[in-house]
Amino acid sequence: MLALRTLIMAMIALTGLIGAGLIGPNRSAIEAEYGLSHSQFGTGIAVIQIFVATAVLLTANRLKRFASLKVLMVGLALQALAFSAIYFTRSVWAMALSWAMIILALKLAAVSNNIAMDLWPHHPRRGVMLLHSFNAGGKVVGPVIAAACLIIGWRLSFLSVGAISLALLAAFYCFRDSSKHIANYADGPGRDHLETNMLTKGIYWLCIIPFALISGGEVAFVTLAPTYFETVKGLTPQTASLLLTIHLLGLMCGRFLTAAFNKKVSNNTIIAFCLSAGVFVFPAIWIDHWLVRNVSLFLLGLTFSATWPTCYAQVTLLLPGHKEILIYGVSFATVIGWSICILISSVIADYNLAASLIFGPVVLWLFGAMYFTTRLAKATIKE
Repeated sequence: MLALRTLIMAMIALTGLIGAGLIGPNRSAIEAEYGLSHSQFGTGIAVIQIFVATAVLLTANRLKRFASLKVLMVGLALQALAFSAIYFTRSVWAMALSWAMIILALKLAAVSNNIAMDLWPHHPRRGVMLLHSFNAGGKVVGPVIAAACLIIGWRLSFLSVGAISLALLAAFYCFRDSSKHIANYADGPGRDHLETNMLTKGIYWLCIIPFALISGGEVAFVTLAPTYFETVKGLTPQTASLLLTIHLLGLMCGRFLTAAFNKKVSNNTIIAFCLSAGVFVFPAIWIDHWLVRNVSLFLLGLTFSATWPTCYAQVTLLLPGHKEILIYGVSFATVIGWSICILISSVIADYNLAASLIFGPVVLWLFGAMYFTTRLAKATIKE
């Protein structure tokens, strides 16, 4: 169990590294090489991700026929191949196809996440918090890798992550036999078919829409923050990447603190605290003093820290016994939120980069309005 927990946490960290660690720091270089505007880049990312996420959701019942560990390993193999292809290709269309493969790999890992949910059967809320804390750890490492690789070229960071994916795939392969008892979709009666009737229920969509807002707001900020500091403030790509690291350190610290004290603080209190930290976006982008900027970026990271895992812990109280169809819906909503918010923020960025960064916390505040005015905030913790 310990080995499997370690590997799953490493995988969760890797997904965090890919999302925040690669796009934000490398965006300016990619746009410059291919001659793309912010809106063209955002549109391409959005179309690719929506298409792949929809395809995964529509094939949910077929995927359930396979052992979840095998699905996860196939995803890692695709991921390693796609990152290597990005390093060697010089075509924007090949880049787009490779990114589609990466998103497919991430979604396969997400829908096989019932493994992770079974690792803390007696403390599922703490398990969710810990897993997302390690996800945040990956987010922190990503910009550091990108900053170092940008000295040579942006493609090197993609190749590096491909090598990490390959190493993790090899580790999962070595431990595949010892995890069969926990990592199989077919275990137990009635687990060979998803409860797709839930898709027609309003409570189901009430529970998954918040994740589109949470993930969208976070990605809107982190994918454009380095570009803002490079373009508007005149900082080097390496310095801009390290500023993003400071922001993501705040996100990581918020998640680990939540995991440590989650039994003493209610979900509603955690979410309210995180949302209040969104006001630090204003000093972070408008005040040029280095200390104010760095502290504000760190505190702004708290906004995006525990909102996703805490909301997930909350919605499981509203949909007990439906965790597998919930995983598919949350995964789908997360990618749709990424895509739409990257698109909108990219269009805004073509006119005003500062406004495109403020857009991120605003989306989180919209989530807060939805959360506290609906049934979402009324479920009580039973763990």
